[in-house]
Amino acid sequence: MGSLFLTQKIEKKEDKVSPHFTYFNNHKKTKIFTGINCRVTDWDSNKKKVKRSDKDYRLKNLQIDTLRTKLETLVNRYKNNDVLLSTEQLKLELKKREKVKQTASISSLPVFNLIKEWLENYMNNELIKQETRNSTKSKTNDVLNFIKEREKINDTLLIDDLDEEFSRDFMVWLFDKDLAPSSVEKRFGVLNQFCGWYSKVSKEYHKVEKPKELQKSVSIGKGEDKPFLKNDELQKIYNFTDFNFLTPKIKNGKTEWIESEDYHKYLKLKGDTRTKDNKDSIVEYIHDKTKYGLQTYTSYEVYKDLFVFLCSVGCRYSDGIVMKLENFYHGERSSNSTIKDGVEGFFKYYQKKTKTEAIPRVNEVSFEIYKKYSRGKKKGDYLFPLTTNGNFISDIKFNKHIKKICKIIGLNRQFVVRTIGSSGKELTREGKKLYEVMKSHVGRRTYIYNMVMDGNFTNNELMTMTGHKKTEVFQSYFKLKEEIHKKPNTPFLKLHKTIIKDDEEVEKLNVDGFTIPKKTLKQKLEELDAVKDMITKKEYDEMRSDLLKNPF
Repeated sequence: MGSLFLTQKIEKKEDKVSPHFTYFNNHKKTKIFTGINCRVTDWDSNKKKVKRSDKDYRLKNLQIDTLRTKLETLVNRYKNNDVLLSTEQLKLELKKREKVKQTASISSLPVFNLIKEWLENYMNNELIKQETRNSTKSKTNDVLNFIKEREKINDTLLIDDLDEEFSRDFMVWLFDKDLAPSSVEKRFGVLNQFCGWYSKVSKEYHKVEKPKELQKSVSIGKGEDKPFLKNDELQKIYNFTDFNFLTPKIKNGKTEWIESEDYHKYLKLKGDTRTKDNKDSIVEYIHDKTKYGLQTYTSYEVYKDLFVFLCSVGCRYSDGIVMKLENFYHGERSSNSTIKDGVEGFFKYYQKKTKTEAIPRVNEVSFEIYKKYSRGKKKGDYLFPLTTNGNFISDIKFNKHIKKICKIIGLNRQFVVRTIGSSGKELTREGKKLYEVMKSHVGRRTYIYNMVMDGNFTNNELMTMTGHKKTEVFQSYFKLKEEIHKKPNTPFLKLHKTIIKDDEEVEKLNVDGFTIPKKTLKQKLEELDAVKDMITKKEYDEMRSDLLKNPF
């Protein structure tokens, strides 16, 4: 089996390093020079890269990576065909290809390598939040994977190959991976981030145009129902206390707090492999430092309370998990307050995502959670406890367990999830239970939806509390559909005088007297064909088969 590795020829007298690849096969070897060189002090022999001290380090490293890609592609092509690539054959293959030369422009380099170089620079930028860097890396990997697949069919892609045809094929490929329109749009976003970097480095402007079909899909996708909690569902979660580590007990007329046994009904001890109780989550304890000593909570107790807090304050998870006591401001007591003793106040914080200020008013739910977790702490302390390792609870772990929590509590409202493809075409439709689609951002939607339905605040007032700057973004958080049917039908009440009669005076309709005209089999089949695109192929075939079996 042939092997390929990168090494270097060092000429100390001339203060020069010439990187080259060596290919071994059947006790023979051949060298493939990269065509570049640098000073000895500018070469990193461990990483096999040109150091930043060389003014052309970026271009030189790209040329090394370009040659590596070509050589690895050759070796793997022979390997996949169960043929060993000899050193002589490798030389012949390389003669068919253009020699690697130093170039004044990076436009002749493979776009795959250019994107990898941009991503490396992006990931090393410590001014960008780590979670943003990780998110960008994930999206960029989709771009790189698509280019890999495309290069299996076509030649190596260059920057000029990122054209209209590339964009449309990339969009279709992403939709085939069942990505939502907004997620597809974000992949084009990172692609144009790269183009911005390329334009700056090469002094050659380039931009990737999004297909028009994508714009339509994104528009339809924004109008889709997003999961949120209605007020009674939020109350159901808030009132559920079976995850709590402590429970009150009245003794001699006094309330004592003792360890509860209730959470053992849902959570199993570590090492317990029994599955007959249907417990798939392990009890974890979280300890919070206070002036009264360590306060102990179960992890599910904290997850649930944090979720309710997000729903009652309207902040994102990234802001809620780092909320401090100093973010709460007491106001003057007010007779308009819904909190006991007329307590008033608000939370004030700067959003990590937008760097803008949000000022949600305190309510009875957020105040109770604030009181629970602020007891015995200082102003500079975090409201919610950290993990045993002293870290913030990860959003991935939170989103995983909040689904289980909502399932236990019984949030079973039906929710329809549609998959939208290019041009807004519906690809799939699936009915799910509410707990299956729960995640942290449901908290922000829940807050906005219930505040809008409450009707005591204008949109501008609500946007101040949630930190939104654009009305269209704020309005995308709630969709009033069945709710509008609860409003009075005022435009028509003015046109018709409505008189409510006694039951005796109301004319009863003879339902049995109505006859429904029968439809022919042809009419029924035509009606079924009219909704063909709105149902799955399996549903269509089953309904058509039933009609043919029972035409009348």
